[in-house]
Amino acid sequence: MRAVILLFIAIALIQTASAYEHADLGSTKTTVYEVPQGYVIFSVYANDIPFKPNEEWSTQTFHLNAFGQTYVLTVKGRAEGVYGAYKHFYVNLTYPNGTVETREFVDIAFAAADYDIKVQYVAEELDWVDVDVYIVLNPFDAATEQPETFTLSDVVPLNKVTFTSDQEAHVIVYFTTAEHWQEIVEAFESGDIAGIVGFAGEQAGNVGWQVYGALCSVPYVGEYACTALDVAGQSVGLVTDVFYWLKFIFIDNGLLFFTLFEALVLAYAALTSWDIFVFFRRYADAHRALFTFIIGIIRATVQIFTSLIQAIGSIIPFT
Repeated sequence: MRAVILLFIAIALIQTASAYEHADLGSTKTTVYEVPQGYVIFSVYANDIPFKPNEEWSTQTFHLNAFGQTYVLTVKGRAEGVYGAYKHFYVNLTYPNGTVETREFVDIAFAAADYDIKVQYVAEELDWVDVDVYIVLNPFDAATEQPETFTLSDVVPLNKVTFTSDQEAHVIVYFTTAEHWQEIVEAFESGDIAGIVGFAGEQAGNVGWQVYGALCSVPYVGEYACTALDVAGQSVGLVTDVFYWLKFIFIDNGLLFFTLFEALVLAYAALTSWDIFVFFRRYADAHRALFTFIIGIIRATVQIFTSLIQAIGSIIPFT
């Protein structure tokens, strides 16, 4: 539970604890970014690309210069099917020697209105309601989940990125010094894909424990403050779990859930009804029960936050 609280401390300290940088190039259809001599680019993200209507393809192209060796990456995506629930992608990579490889895949994401392209996903981002396309250059792979075999030693260091798209995308380039990147790769040679943020988070976590220990050592008040942090940690963990499962059921797998729900409700109403009026009543009652259940979860989550504030206020004196 203390680790949950320290996570927030770590996030706040990452900017000062880490040595990598990023260039936020904003929302654009065309951009070029080149790092100075002695630096390397390790990740390139194109975020918030909207799906076009009427099942039209959206196309993005990256020219990734690896110190004279150019990788040409093309991503095509579109929403298909009922309400655009199926997200269809083609990803082509042309190696510097002219070899071409292609990946095609379809994902179900009912609520997703846009997608993100993560080329060499190392620097972590908080991102929920969209589709993420993860791409590894060498060996080439592309999917809506980060490849399990990807390690930092697989990252192709780049020095220049050229991006073009028929839709605006929020482009972010992550880079660091060549020396620092080599140190990080060696530190995580075992295959840990936590990457740059994991490295920075470890440093920030050590500082966080020091802050926690110093806070607890404060006479009289420190004991109450640490108890409050423990209570907050338990509550935050519970709330996080609740939101995770709500997202997993109603957003990530919303189409599947509601399709199965409708099928079961219709079957139940048909098998237990002796006339059309009873059928519609049972059908409506089932939907009312589902709505009440969802509202109950939301209310319970709000009550947890309220109880958390009240608990901390009652634990710490003079509040």
